[in-house]
Amino acid sequence: MTEQRSALRVVEGIDLSGKVCVITGASSGLGRESARALAVAGAHVVLAARNRDALAETTGWIAGETPGARIS
Repeated sequence: MTEQRSALRVVEGIDLSGKVCVITGASSGLGRESARALAVAGAHVVLAARNRDALAETTGWIAGETPGARIS
């Protein structure tokens, strides 16, 4: 039996305050979910992607889901 884990469950209980994480492919899929989870854990998350419009949407989504998130 395989346990499914979400990105949020992976960082549960981990404090990443003071850490900087760079996520490539942050505009969708695994990159987007990973960026959100790292922001929830307190990291300053630097988002990178080829599609600027999709990246802007991801930035707004993370900011809405995680007030006070440090993203750039």
